Amino acid sequence: MSAPEEIAKQCWQRGSKAINSEDFDYATEMFYQAAIFVPDNLLYRESLRGAEFRKFGENKKGAGMMARPKLMAMRSKISRARSKKEWDEIDKIAEEALKLNPWDASFNAAAGEACKERGYYHVAIYLYRIATGPHGEPDNIKLLKEFGYLLEENDQFKEAASIWAKVQKLDPN
Repeated sequence: MSAPEEIAKQCWQRGSKAINSEDFDYATEMFYQAAIFVPDNLLYRESLRGAEFRKFGENKKGAGMMARPKLMAMRSKISRARSKKEWDEIDKIAEEALKLNPWDASFNAAAGEACKERGYYHVAIYLYRIATGPHGEPDNIKLLKEFGYLLEENDQFKEAASIWAKVQKLDPN
């Protein structure tokens, strides 16, 4: 096991203990570190998002109005990093933003895009599911199309067909 993988494993274990004692801030930070050290590990992302959801009491809004200025700045950083195709940086920024609002569709999609571009397809699919899910933006045609193509590329045709049916329903043309 490489050094980053060992560190990530230790962070994940600490985060798991923190979840059990309902210390969601610490758990979120530990799961975030694990996901950054080993970005292709789906369990680390699922644990991170679950801790974030619990941290905000499933309110579907995250930190709310207080976080808006920070989130706007992070959107700008992602745009700059996307123009340079800095996928690692996009992933880090998006995950940092998701600490403030784990339901934000654009940040989940940005992290998903960064994962897809680096070949972490299983993680990308998970993130796009959140982005296009009922608490994300389920009617965002652009995100649905990106998700549909990603599913097709990964031979998940049945789910892709349901996404494309939804796109057709939203935009018959």
